Amino acid sequence: MWSMDETQVNPDGSPTQRVVGESSLHRQHKQGLSNKQTITALVTIGADGSSISPSTVFKAKKIVAGWYKENVSKMTYAWTDETSFLLELTLTVRNRFSYSDNGWTNSGIMFRWLTNVFEPQTREKAAGRKRFLFLDGHSSHLSLRLLCKAREFNVDIIVYPSHCTHLLQGLDVVCFASLKRNWAEAIRSFEKENNRGVTKTDFAKVFGAAYIKTFTCELISKAWETTGIHPFNDKIIPPEKLAPSETSTIKYTSSVRHSTPVRKIMEGFSYSKPHPPDLGTADTNDEDETTLQGGQVMLRHLI
Repeated sequence: MWSMDETQVNPDGSPTQRVVGESSLHRQHKQGLSNKQTITALVTIGADGSSISPSTVFKAKKIVAGWYKENVSKMTYAWTDETSFLLELTLTVRNRFSYSDNGWTNSGIMFRWLTNVFEPQTREKAAGRKRFLFLDGHSSHLSLRLLCKAREFNVDIIVYPSHCTHLLQGLDVVCFASLKRNWAEAIRSFEKENNRGVTKTDFAKVFGAAYIKTFTCELISKAWETTGIHPFNDKIIPPEKLAPSETSTIKYTSSVRHSTPVRKIMEGFSYSKPHPPDLGTADTNDEDETTLQGGQVMLRHLI
């Protein structure tokens, strides 16, 4: 059994943070980088505690040769077009690069990942037996072409139920939090040693170090065990976590009295009584359209 999921890995390595303190105190804080590039990592783990080479999607229009330098985790890539251009970095590992306009996966990238990465790297271990691949229900994972190719490879794709990946997807539950911590630590070490931020040229080396540190056999096995998939345990998730969400509302009352024009505009947009349409416009029974018309009418009166 195998499970694949995607995660965003920003070269900045840390979320936006704010420092709050007394104005009289003057302390120096490390300033974050503005390197907000979108890079997606595809990580695949096996129920036996192993993993296959991670794959990466860069936000780019083309691939630059220097991006594959020092690829310590043997990261794999797949072109987004139909041309298979191979860059042989070692005698046994061929890496295929992937890129997209937004740095996210799409159905084409997923198809080539299944064909060029997952199938060849898990074929020998399967030894002709059926392989089970767990994925979330994202549309890029379930294209007809991908499903047909999976059947051809004797791979059964199992989709997690909607809104349940936070309980059943071991990568989300266990692994990615550790990966993000090690990724941020690897970035800090790189910046300290090189006195500069991580670029796409450095990404394979820095991310590879964080990946190798994170995805140990122990952590991978824990991911499967924590979600109760392997070994199978239908009692591991308590019933209260499976209960439907409860509807709740919070009524907000402002202590500030708005000016008359502001109050009139707000009243206009909350006006729900049907208003006769203007001449030349199509009638509608849409409640949102009626509310909007009421607000526009009130706004015209104010102007």
